[in-house]
Amino acid sequence: MKRARFVASVVAAALGVAAMVGFVVHAGPAHVAEVLLRMRWAVGVAIAFEGVRVVSETWGACTLYGPDVPRCALVRAQLAGYALCYVLPAGRAVAEACKAAMLWPYLPRARVVGVALANQAMALVAVGVASSLCVVVAHARLAGPLATVLAVHSAVTLGAGLLLVLTAAHRMPPQGKRVALLAMLVSRVAQAAGILVLVRAAAPHAVVLDGLTVWGLHLMGASVGDIALAQVGFTDGALVLGAAAAHLDAASALSVALAVRAAQLTWVAVGVVVAFARAPRAPLPRASRSRDSRADGVCARALS
Repeated sequence: MKRARFVASVVAAALGVAAMVGFVVHAGPAHVAEVLLRMRWAVGVAIAFEGVRVVSETWGACTLYGPDVPRCALVRAQLAGYALCYVLPAGRAVAEACKAAMLWPYLPRARVVGVALANQAMALVAVGVASSLCVVVAHARLAGPLATVLAVHSAVTLGAGLLLVLTAAHRMPPQGKRVALLAMLVSRVAQAAGILVLVRAAAPHAVVLDGLTVWGLHLMGASVGDIALAQVGFTDGALVLGAAAAHLDAASALSVALAVRAAQLTWVAVGVVVAFARAPRAPLPRASRSRDSRADGVCARALS
């Protein structure tokens, strides 16, 4: 089974890279380079908005875990989880599992698992709400299969999030869920703001509706791309296929996708560095230290 998953991941990654090469050739390498050069200032803004996302989701996690988890350990776990989320297939689930493993020494295992379930549920609900908004905005612009896929994605994601909230509510911590949901929504608003800036930089004629259309396509591509390493070829493909609906040419749409990926990979690099740099903390009981060592080993293997 593990070998089959590995082979499937390699095949998906190879197809994604091949698709990326095809998109660049289709858009014109020189044109893509020209657009990226023009929007280089916006990449820094997108990195800053991605940082707002990290801070917002960390704030939500703080309310769920409560005061018993040291803030330095929580921030370390959040950054490590972020790195895994945007690199590995099924990234969000893997990230929550890694964060749970890193924080077991500080809280009972049942509570850590409950927080992981709550984070997963709130993330799905936030993406579902954001996607539904984009469907409403872009319904007159998108047509055919792409519009159907976007609508199905919003309905399935929101439904999955709400179903997880209902079925696993007894395992989630009783406090902090509203703040965690608000934090996830703020995170998506920051993501939308970053994409709007990138779209405007890539195509000065673009309006807010064009940016929201691109945002919806990105959310859909990211969810479908969870089957591949770093979602390569999927988020990019979604934006290129829907470029006309957002009044962009292929080079501008692909440049926006590459800039979003650059912002994410910047914070992935921060997460990798922080995950491998053990933060100083007070000595723990022997059992806790052994669990912490195993957790660090799990995350190190996932990141390597």
